Amino acid sequence: MSKERRIYSRSELPGKVLLNHPSHGEQVLVVRNLSNGGLLLEATLDICPPIGATVEVQFIGLEEKGPVIKVRVIRIDSQGLALSYI
Repeated sequence: MSKERRIYSRSELPGKVLLNHPSHGEQVLVVRNLSNGGLLLEATLDICPPIGATVEVQFIGLEEKGPVIKVRVIRIDSQGLALSYI
């Protein structure tokens, strides 16, 4: 039996986001993948907001900046920072 619990399929998307958290400030992070449920960012453990924190992300490096999106930290591990859309 598979341990896969994802509802949405993931898509690889080369890009960067600006992550903003009140106590961690703004950080530019690389997107590993995204889905209709959230996204996974490359991040080291020392720069991650705590699990459960609400943060804002904005895609950058495009012709125009993307909209600011509220997300929640749901997992932090060696794969990166997993966020779900609120």
